[in-house]
Amino acid sequence: MVSAARFMSLSERRRGLLGRPRLTYLPEDGELRIENVLLVCNVAQADSVTVRNAYRTQRRYFRYAGVLNVELTTTGSGGFEKISLANLSSQLLDPLETKLAACPDVTHVVLLYGCPTRVAEGTTSVQGRIRSDVEQIEYSTHLDLGSLTNTLAYIAKLATVHALVGSRGLIISGRVGGVAGEQYYFDDNRAVQYAASEAVLDQYEDALAAPPTHTPLIETIVNYVIDGATPITALVNPAGYCGWGANSGGAVAEDYATDGTIVVSGDHCGWWAITTIESFNGQRADPNQGCFSEWFSETAWGGTDYAHTPVTALGYVEEPSLFGVIASTFFGDWERGVYAAKAWGDAINQGQAFLNAGFATMFGDPFVSLHMRVITPGPYSVQIAQAFVPGAVVTQAFVPGAVISQAVSQ
Repeated sequence: MVSAARFMSLSERRRGLLGRPRLTYLPEDGELRIENVLLVCNVAQADSVTVRNAYRTQRRYFRYAGVLNVELTTTGSGGFEKISLANLSSQLLDPLETKLAACPDVTHVVLLYGCPTRVAEGTTSVQGRIRSDVEQIEYSTHLDLGSLTNTLAYIAKLATVHALVGSRGLIISGRVGGVAGEQYYFDDNRAVQYAASEAVLDQYEDALAAPPTHTPLIETIVNYVIDGATPITALVNPAGYCGWGANSGGAVAEDYATDGTIVVSGDHCGWWAITTIESFNGQRADPNQGCFSEWFSETAWGGTDYAHTPVTALGYVEEPSLFGVIASTFFGDWERGVYAAKAWGDAINQGQAFLNAGFATMFGDPFVSLHMRVITPGPYSVQIAQAFVPGAVVTQAFVPGAVISQAVSQ
């Protein structure tokens, strides 16, 4: 028998394992490799198989990711939004545990379109159950943008930006790709029944100014607008947005993302993060509030052909109450380059002491990020604390004998 190694290219030999590259992210995260990723496909839904194939074909390196094919008994919107606790345990969690026993490196799970987000009994979300019951998994997300068309367009968007970045890593940085903005918008205009409560969005403003949860940090000038008097309806080159949506007391209607109420514009407006203080924005059917399926739709935010849509989102599949709103650390970490699954996941974990934090559900690719982050191998290394713009000339004062940091995350 001829050894398979004979057919390996030189670059594959250097990377090892038949082209399965070991992809380092950041020192505090250890090594982030494609072996850390598991895709879950619900083969009972043909659209889930379609998304699985598109994602593995178009998302760089994901053809090497592990796959768990399961056949789930589901109900609800789209035929797959809900799953009973019993079926969740026997049809998803048990096979997942079996797969993980054979794949000890897996730390990130991506539940593909066609996998349920809600538990029929309303006691938790599917992601919440994974967070509480599957110790090996650090972060989970749904690659589900509300419809098959939305999801396939989103995958194509990732492929386009990754090509602009020219990265050999798993992380896709919007600013390196020249598509992400820099402005944060926190709309604290809310209905009268919430007027007496503490200004929830103040914590998000504080998070951007506070030290980050993770290191190394990138020192950036943070631009933000926070307004509680009038609704914010124009988002120019956004990096992140949070508002009260339909809970604004009539100032913003439930279809704000698609009816022209809130318009996104600018040269860098297709790579931003969103969450809102709405109880059911993670539900598929119209919840009489804003929801993720509208956020990621083709003509959302005044755009066409998905040009103005966000790249990552967090919603709630059941009533979280104000105490279930995620910790505000997300936007601070997002601004400083932490990839989406880690930034959302850590914010959720910090909110576990609050009521119903388990209803929080992340939508989108786990490894999208805003900034480029730079590994600093030692005290004499030079860290470029700057978001790169394609074509820009970056000047850096070098210290004699310094080691230049290797940027590998994007």
